Amino acid sequence: MNNYVLNQILIIIPFFLTLIKLFMGPNQWERLLAYTSFSSKITVIMLLYIFYTDQFFLLDMIIIFSLLNVWGVLIATKFLEKGR
Repeated sequence: MNNYVLNQILIIIPFFLTLIKLFMGPNQWERLLAYTSFSSKITVIMLLYIFYTDQFFLLDMIIIFSLLNVWGVLIATKFLEKGR
């Protein structure tokens, strides 16, 4: 078993636990926290794939994904703070 497969397994186990928290969270703030954790894990999985396949041009995609994630969390926080 090479390091890539081991890393994927170690990332995917908490990935599914985060999905459970995302869909069954007790309140909206916990779900938002689970969403941020979920998107961070997606970013790490993409990074592992990029380094494993040596396709470094995809790093731009990760930067854009991370920026969109931050903006989405900020917008969701503003929305949750004000109420509906």
